[in-house]
Amino acid sequence: LRKLGDLSIEQRIKLAEVFFHRLKTKDILFWARDPQLQQVIEKHGWDGAIHQEACVTTRCRADLLYIVEANVGINKTNCCIDRTAYLDLWFNNDETATSSVKLNYENHNPVTPQPPKFYGGGYRNYLRIIKNPDMTLESITMNGALLSPKSIDVEKDPKLNIQSFGFISDVGGGDKGDVTALFSHQKRLDYASPQSYELTILKQPGLETNEYFLTIHLPKHVSVSLGSSAGLTVVQKTSNIMELHGTIESDQKISFTI
Repeated sequence: LRKLGDLSIEQRIKLAEVFFHRLKTKDILFWARDPQLQQVIEKHGWDGAIHQEACVTTRCRADLLYIVEANVGINKTNCCIDRTAYLDLWFNNDETATSSVKLNYENHNPVTPQPPKFYGGGYRNYLRIIKNPDMTLESITMNGALLSPKSIDVEKDPKLNIQSFGFISDVGGGDKGDVTALFSHQKRLDYASPQSYELTILKQPGLETNEYFLTIHLPKHVSVSLGSSAGLTVVQKTSNIMELHGTIESDQKISFTI
């Protein structure tokens, strides 16, 4: 901070740009003892808390996806993990809705670490998939194998209006792995009149950005009108399948009407 006075105007502008970008990507978080200042921090989402917008009409359905990782292997593997998230939403002919979250991991760390020359090895990750309470978990598979319900920690938080499903995921050094969670929506749809779907995707603070693929599957007699695409690339695969993909660097909201 003492050196700020020695910076040129151009350097100060560049520093401010980096600072506010890191605020947006949640790589810088704040907490204040002053209640009024803390309210300002929370209003802008700089506190790291879970913020989601609720539906304001009855013809609306809210959805939440928040993927949270914790390296419990404590072996510095985080630097060299590539991850891709696939979210599929199925709106079915019988007016039911289901969804799946698939996470692909590729561990570029060496199989056997040799500290201090290099660290790494296997990536032991306590993974949490956080959803809103309107979703029912049907199953979780890891590399094609079904997880026992006893190995999944389920936590519900009525205050935050969320539920969390936590479990251990292992990807060995030099290996690839995947996790797939299937959910069903408790509320049935009604295709008789338009309704909005509000999807909030939250980014974990400090985690490298994820590549996301969101695919919307619709019955042939139902159409979709995209509202906010969060800057993702939109591809109309077929008349009833729409795909959005891209890198999500910050919390995003995607909305569409069916």
